[in-house]
Amino acid sequence: MFKQGVQLACVIAATSLSTPTTIADTVTPRQSDNPLVTGAFVQLTQASASAEKTWWQDQLAAMKAVGMDTLVIQYVGYGDQYFYPTQVHGAVPIQTDPLEYILAAADDTHIQVFMGLWLNDAFWNDKFDGDANLARNIATLRELYSRYRSHPSLAGWYIPEEISDHTQRKPQLAEALLEYMGRISTLAHETTHLPVMISPYFGQRPDAETYADWWDQTALPRMNIDILALQDGVGTHRTTIAESRPVYQALMPVLQRHGVAFWANNESFDQTHGWPVDEDGWAAQPVGFDSFIDQVHSTAPFVKKIITFEFTNYMTPLVEGRSQELYEAYHAYHASVTSGRRQATETKAPRLPAGSTVKE
Repeated sequence: MFKQGVQLACVIAATSLSTPTTIADTVTPRQSDNPLVTGAFVQLTQASASAEKTWWQDQLAAMKAVGMDTLVIQYVGYGDQYFYPTQVHGAVPIQTDPLEYILAAADDTHIQVFMGLWLNDAFWNDKFDGDANLARNIATLRELYSRYRSHPSLAGWYIPEEISDHTQRKPQLAEALLEYMGRISTLAHETTHLPVMISPYFGQRPDAETYADWWDQTALPRMNIDILALQDGVGTHRTTIAESRPVYQALMPVLQRHGVAFWANNESFDQTHGWPVDEDGWAAQPVGFDSFIDQVHSTAPFVKKIITFEFTNYMTPLVEGRSQELYEAYHAYHASVTSGRRQATETKAPRLPAGSTVKE
């Protein structure tokens, strides 16, 4: 997923459940003729973090209207900037509190929130000091839980570092990340009793079996996570649907063995500039509806849940143009699917003639 410094600008519109520690699910291959997206990431920026409370209420209401029950905040801090009034040493706070706005709106709409921790922006250049990052995120996690634990919508934690097959080929980096993730996950479980989620990815021409074996033998035994939401890589043009599908197929039994819930993170953006598209700065636009649904259909047979990156830039009705068009097309799709499922359920239910009674 894209970096904070090179992202598509977030447009601010002029509009006014507790979860158990482990939610591992065994997943078997299944056919889904009409899969639905039931969650989305949001990425905080200076613009969105400064938005009014009503803006966040409108965003979550729009999510709920298309059946989304899960929101993942990608991170609460990026580099030195934190997106809430933090007191963590070395962090630069913001005066508004979008986390409070999001959680309050989520309480009202019965949406579960996975809260991302702090992300060191040097990570994207393979610079990762495990001890320093652990110290900062221990402080961050404890502060977040102290400030926001009263919200019933706070459902878990998200570790924003994104492991990939690139990580796999760098033993020193992989070792530092796996050690760090295992320790911060354990702390989160012990102190908050809430599940932990990650969203890794894979690069060009992926070797599905090798990647799955690395997760099986090396990564998962050390990470202590509950949910793995795999990015499909289609929006970034790292891979195609045909290339990404075998990776999901290979990972499914691995995650079953390790008791980790397998989700898909289907990208709702279409990268227009930046590697691997071209040498310009990174840019993207909302994906077309047909392409998005093709992505969702591709991963659905292998996962328990489908979420997308990212709602407030690429799929919200509050941003006119392609984002609004994608939302409206998906809204119609969702309405059609849910109506069809209700009709199917009603058809299967036994009906008694008027005035008849059921014998005890």
